[in-house]
Amino acid sequence: MKPTFETESLFLPNFVIGVDEVGYGAWAGPVVVGAAALNISMLPSDLLDEINDSKSLSLKKREYIYEHLISYSGKGLYFCVHQASNQEVDEMNVRVATQTAMVRAVEGLVGQYPTLPWGGILVDGTHAPKFQLKTHCIVGGDRKCLSIAAASILAKVTRDRLMKKLSEDHPHYAWDKNVGYGTKLHQEGLRSFGPTLHHRMSYKPLQALAF
Repeated sequence: MKPTFETESLFLPNFVIGVDEVGYGAWAGPVVVGAAALNISMLPSDLLDEINDSKSLSLKKREYIYEHLISYSGKGLYFCVHQASNQEVDEMNVRVATQTAMVRAVEGLVGQYPTLPWGGILVDGTHAPKFQLKTHCIVGGDRKCLSIAAASILAKVTRDRLMKKLSEDHPHYAWDKNVGYGTKLHQEGLRSFGPTLHHRMSYKPLQALAF
C-alpha cells in the first residue's frame, strides 16, 4: 500500500495537517513529532511518488526524500517538527508527552503560516490531543495519507540525526545505530556505564537494570 492524497482531497481547498511521531518506544532521547501539509500541485510527481511510511524506506532513501522535501518548504510543503524531551516523558508519561509534542508541532506550523486556510488534522494512530481544528485519527495513517507519511519522514530523519549527534558524546550505547532503542548493544552499554541524562528512567526496562 502506498499513501495517497485521497483523504486530504476531501478538505480542499483547505489545507490538511498530517501528524506522526517517532521515538515512542525508545529508551533514550526525545519523542519527535512532525506536522506537515502539502500542496501537491506545487510538488513534482516523482517526489510525491517516493513519499512513503518512513519505516518502509531505507536510510539512504529516507534522507534523499527528506532533503528533496524540505527544498520545497513554503512552496508546496509546510511543516514543523517539534519534540518532547526524555525528561518530559519521565514527568508526564510517554503518551502525554507525545501529545504535548503534537500540539507544539501543529501550533508551530499554523503559527508559521497563519493565513493558510487550515481545514483539519490527520493523526497517525488511535489517540490525538484536542486541537481547535477538526481531527481524525487514522490507524496506519503513514501508509495511507501522503501528509502523514511526509510528517513521518521529517520526524524520523530529524530524530535519527539528533541521536547520532548525541552518540558522539555518548559512544557506549550505539545510538548511531539503534537511535535510542533497547538493542543488545544499548543494554550492554547501560550495564557497563549506567544511564545518561538522555535516558528515560521511568521505563520499566531501565528500572529493571541494576546500575
